[in-house]
Amino acid sequence: MRLQQAVENQLAPLTLPLAAPVKVRATAGREQAVVELVELDRLGASVQRVTVASPVLATVELESLRRLGDHLAQQLCYLLEPLRVIECDPEGHTVQMRSVQPHRQGQDRYFYELWLRRGGELELLRWHTEPAAGIKEQVPMQLTREILLRLVGDLEQAIRLVEQESG
Repeated sequence: MRLQQAVENQLAPLTLPLAAPVKVRATAGREQAVVELVELDRLGASVQRVTVASPVLATVELESLRRLGDHLAQQLCYLLEPLRVIECDPEGHTVQMRSVQPHRQGQDRYFYELWLRRGGELELLRWHTEPAAGIKEQVPMQLTREILLRLVGDLEQAIRLVEQESG
């Protein structure tokens, strides 16, 4: 079973709409996903964080993580703003990706941030900033259920590409 299907199976029995935030945990093979839901209904989800972890990334080199970031920048074109690699940290063995152009509402900015960590984790968050007020806060992502599942599947597929590359 694929991770995308495992997450879908964990979403299916949830009572809708959600009464309180829920962490959905799913495993398929060696990969694990954690989806932190704030709200969920038949069509959409308000998601605080999506994390996909795999031992495949435990010892991967920084250059492989950077290539993974470039791949994900092309693959995740369905998010509100396109992502790109903005920083590669050789000491922490992490790659940070962000929205190329943040969404703007007046002075407010909204953007995605995707972390690729050598320790074995891909983590997607959404941020809101108000530069004039010095505010930066994490906010939920608004995703359809279909996009949420596709996202999990694409993150898992990206890990498989790293595995093939290093294999």
